[in-house]
Amino acid sequence: MNRAALLATLMLGCCLFPTSVVEAARFALVVGNDEGRASDVRLRYAESDAAQLADLLRRLGAFAPEDVVIATGRDAQNLRHALNEMTTRLRALPGEHVALVFYSGHADAQSLHLGSSSFPMTELRAAVASLPATVRVLILDACQSGVLTRAKGGAAGPAFTSSLQEVDRTRGLAILAASSASELAQESDELGGAIFTHYLGAGLSGLADRDGDGEISLGEAFAYASQRTLSATLGTTTGPQHPSFHFDLEGTNDLKLTRPGARGVGYGHLQLDSPGWYFVKRPDGTIAAEIVSHGHEQLALLSGPYEITRRNGHNLEVASLLMGEGDSTPISSTSMRRVSMGRLVRKGGGPAVSYGLSAATMGRTPLTDLGASFGMALAARADLNALSWELRLGVGRAQSEEPHLSVTTWETTLSVAALRMRDFGSSARRLALAAGWGLVVGAASMVQKLDSGETHRGYSPFAGPTGVAELSVGYRAFVRGELGVPVYALRVATDGERKGATTLWRPAVTVALGAGLWF
Repeated sequence: MNRAALLATLMLGCCLFPTSVVEAARFALVVGNDEGRASDVRLRYAESDAAQLADLLRRLGAFAPEDVVIATGRDAQNLRHALNEMTTRLRALPGEHVALVFYSGHADAQSLHLGSSSFPMTELRAAVASLPATVRVLILDACQSGVLTRAKGGAAGPAFTSSLQEVDRTRGLAILAASSASELAQESDELGGAIFTHYLGAGLSGLADRDGDGEISLGEAFAYASQRTLSATLGTTTGPQHPSFHFDLEGTNDLKLTRPGARGVGYGHLQLDSPGWYFVKRPDGTIAAEIVSHGHEQLALLSGPYEITRRNGHNLEVASLLMGEGDSTPISSTSMRRVSMGRLVRKGGGPAVSYGLSAATMGRTPLTDLGASFGMALAARADLNALSWELRLGVGRAQSEEPHLSVTTWETTLSVAALRMRDFGSSARRLALAAGWGLVVGAASMVQKLDSGETHRGYSPFAGPTGVAELSVGYRAFVRGELGVPVYALRVATDGERKGATTLWRPAVTVALGAGLWF
């Protein structure tokens, strides 16, 4: 979204729920479908996203529990029935109300994919627009959902002021879409949900509160979710995802969607009163929120344990937090501890990559007539969330003694290792264990010197599995041990009538012990 579109969103979208003396009733239909058509890949988070958003609306949006209907794993006929039920309830209750419909699941530019059935986009828009409510809101987290917003960014309506003293009601229809009319909406295993819905929920929980009034308007929530969704998808293989909107609203009252600044049942507040880049993670490892804080943001969190990571400059710090119901906890009052960068990156927090150097002593069992080798190795390392990569340079010496012959072999190896590491325990520990496995591929240059003065040279490629155990010490250092089983391709001269060379495949066992530093 460009700045003009975001500004228009904020100006036009500061509206959803009236804060006048007589509070309007709020109704929500929250739909999630992991299953689409047979050709659609099963989604992992659509139904859980729906459940979490419904819970957020009840806690922070003052939706009565009985007025939030969750429909998961349904078909098109079930959705029609649910929309009809909402219409019946709205007609039976006099007054000016708000109706919100949310959908997360598969779709294309023509229809929603509800299992093997389809629900036309045009029918959905007409059904929501005709709901007997003062304000109707449709939020779609689905592929090509921007088709309902017409042109990306929507069209600006008449300007209006935001005043709690105004009694005029905002009226009309608002549509928010997770993508443009031609884009795919994306899920994230790291976030544990659809990217747009995750940031929409984080914004409604307090991170979108740009004016600091403790309340989140629809426009504030969309501006935050749009910006963060685009940023999070710029580097994905699917490509950037541009959320879009359409507002057809009129009126002058300031209407809000959630009020995370108010004390509520079941949640507390985290005060981000120190600047930094924060990751708030749940015990299962999913990210509850990610934010670059300027030192004044507030986040409403469900009561329970969290791990809070802050990056400030080149430092990474982590704290364990138990959020109590009704608590208001400044991050400055928590005990934050510097942590190892590589460990944090591998667990999905902090920067995208960390770098390190390590040195190790190493040994290799004998190969054919070569003796056991002992030497040193250096490794340049890059830790990412999915894999750790190492470029290794090693030097070893082997000595073999045969009758009337002594051979010294100097071995220089260059190899690349891909490791899948698993970290155990909290990142806040000073001593933390990690273990993993991977594959090493490389080549060895071997120079043999006989006691007669004769010299032989050769090259042997090798590849094989390896296992690693690693102990982080403090926030930069680590010690490690490694056990590998490389298989060497050795070129060996043959005797007899036909002299030449043949390739022998010989396994070996390698052991390395060393230490390193992250930078």
